[in-house]
Amino acid sequence: MVLLNRQIAEGATQFLIAGKKCYEELSHKITNNNCFALMPAIVNTSFSIELYLKSMLDENIIEDAKKRRKAHCLDYLLGLLPSGEQSAIIHLSIAQYASICGSSISEEEFWDEMRKVSNSFSEWRYYYEYGGSINIAFLNSVAHALNALYTTILKHSMSGENNNIL
Repeated sequence: MVLLNRQIAEGATQFLIAGKKCYEELSHKITNNNCFALMPAIVNTSFSIELYLKSMLDENIIEDAKKRRKAHCLDYLLGLLPSGEQSAIIHLSIAQYASICGSSISEEEFWDEMRKVSNSFSEWRYYYEYGGSINIAFLNSVAHALNALYTTILKHSMSGENNNIL
């Protein structure tokens, strides 16, 4: 795997950190009637996933996604990656999910959950228009899997290793 745009991936890391801080700061304010406390965490985490995925895509592919109005659709962006990269991300995300929730999900369940969170960046920025619920454990699993993958790629590139890490 070649990381095409390190700047985008670094931005993704910062949004993930911001999302994590928001979650840590605000999660105690969550009630059944008040999910608004999670909005900043969800938006930042969702955007980090989008940026990590875009960092692995060619600029022309991203431009095409914009024309199709799919530039924020996480399942669509993941589907644009080569199958090897998709598989690595899926398996890392499933492992992360199992460590967070104590139970595993299948690849089919992964894609079902991915479709559910696919538009979370837009939907949670404008929650008052969309409403709804979200599997925050799944969202965090994907974000942290992508971050782990990026960290691994970065370590290999800094050490001069050209081995295929996937």
